[in-house]
Amino acid sequence: MRGGRRRLAAAVALLVVAACAAPRPPAATWQAAQLAGEDAQRRGDLARAADEYRRAIDAAEHLGAQDVRLAQSLDALGAVALAEGRPAEAEPLLRRALGITQTALGPEHPTVARELAVLGELYKGAGRYADAEPLLARVVAITERRRGPEDPEVARQLNNLGTLYYAEGRYEDAEPLLHRALGIAERKLGPDHPDTAQTLTSLGVLYVAQARYAEAEPLLRQALAIDERALGRESPAVAANLTNLALLFGAQRRYADAELLYRRALAIEEQALGADHPGVALILENYSRMLRQANRPAEADRVAARARAIRARATP
Repeated sequence: MRGGRRRLAAAVALLVVAACAAPRPPAATWQAAQLAGEDAQRRGDLARAADEYRRAIDAAEHLGAQDVRLAQSLDALGAVALAEGRPAEAEPLLRRALGITQTALGPEHPTVARELAVLGELYKGAGRYADAEPLLARVVAITERRRGPEDPEVARQLNNLGTLYYAEGRYEDAEPLLHRALGIAERKLGPDHPDTAQTLTSLGVLYVAQARYAEAEPLLRQALAIDERALGRESPAVAANLTNLALLFGAQRRYADAELLYRRALAIEEQALGADHPGVALILENYSRMLRQANRPAEADRVAARARAIRARATP
């Protein structure tokens, strides 16, 4: 009898050991890694997030080449690469995620539109305008069909396409899109919404490029006022607004006015993001150009040198 109990206990122990040693199913491994990556990303720990997303991708590869969970993890890892300033690494991840999502969910799915928009903005930032345009135009079309022509998301995507045309120098194509985006934002979100401010900024910057300074200034001032009220006077968005207004003043040779805005923008950006952030370098570069235009070359050189030092430290 005792021998039988011992054999039963040994058998149960072996089952427990076997259960503990059994590998976790790929779906469970994927879910654990994906959630851990998302948690790390929320906490700002991008290195840990990337590691977890890679684990999630490894697990999802066992779920099928067209499984949407694989696309989700590829997309997440691509977003981390973009956040860390590595667009070349992000692109193949985002392209593969988009291919899977289109196959699994259909070409009109909202997730497809979102992934198209991210990839389009990556191309825009890289100056690959011919690659960006069909993607961003397709996002506008999908969003209009799914949400209707007056939805605020349509306004956001019109703004994205309009700023692409601006970057290409296609000002006559950009302006009607931005006017339409502004009208939707004001009607659906109100005149004091940050999205309204964003489109006011886009339109104002377009007018600066066309030397339509009298039309640009009230738009850029309105965008600044909206963001100060909505986001706070120390927000990085306010620093961007100040920089845009300073660029306008520089173009008008209002150098003293421009300098005050550059200095305030720098103070905000340094406080919010740190003295070595690339955003600080961008403001310094614009400030340096203004100083050179104002015939203050020694000061311009010092400011430019600081911008170069920040860029050098940020380069891996």
